[in-house]
Amino acid sequence: MGIGSRSDGTQRLGDWLSDRLVEGYRIARPVAKALIYSDYILPVLDGLDEADDQANDKFSISRKILEQIRSSSDASDIAHGALVMTCRSDFYGELHESGNSLRNAVVVEMKDLEPEEVRSYLRLRFKDDRAHDPYRSESFAAAAQDNDSCLIRALSVPLILTLAILVLKAEYSTAQRLARYKRVPYLRNHLFQLLIPSIVEANPKRPLPRITGGVRKERFIWRPNFSSRYDPDDVRTWLVNIATERRDGRL
Repeated sequence: MGIGSRSDGTQRLGDWLSDRLVEGYRIARPVAKALIYSDYILPVLDGLDEADDQANDKFSISRKILEQIRSSSDASDIAHGALVMTCRSDFYGELHESGNSLRNAVVVEMKDLEPEEVRSYLRLRFKDDRAHDPYRSESFAAAAQDNDSCLIRALSVPLILTLAILVLKAEYSTAQRLARYKRVPYLRNHLFQLLIPSIVEANPKRPLPRITGGVRKERFIWRPNFSSRYDPDDVRTWLVNIATERRDGRL
């Protein structure tokens, strides 16, 4: 969940997460709280560096957020106290120097990969998936061998590398097409545009786990057989609901 301007550091962690689930996913508040306090939610808070007003006190909001997490009485009850927080490396460095970082935090800094690391990881991920192996394409194999190619420079970023693999396995793009790009921003935009359909393809629809009376049901069968695509009746029902539902008094 993006922190940004959504937090002023005054809410307890559980209340803030509940608000985000209700607002962002239209989940009933009792269900949202049940998900949070039954260990179904691992808080991933993105954009700590975007919460502050840089013109004034640089860490005015981020300091409050961190203090609230450290002192919040329910923080240890959510995901057994686990929490992932992301921000820019330089911002975290300054935050740490000012004495405002999270206590007992494991710091992981994402760095660009070396060309051979990119090639090795691609081979590993497609080792047992010959049908989607991009190295079957001569143009891709040639671009992958060139350390200064657009392909290698783009895939040196771990996020972009992971996204490329996802898109290729979901068959929303081809190795030949990825190899044709000459500018890194264009290749990245191409992959980001295919993010949502690729994720849906890789993770067929599943219902939220049912929680009744505070008891987690390990298995909740929504349909006898899950398919990777929505059938036409589901799509029609979904579109009708969107078109006819009133929000904030407006159609």
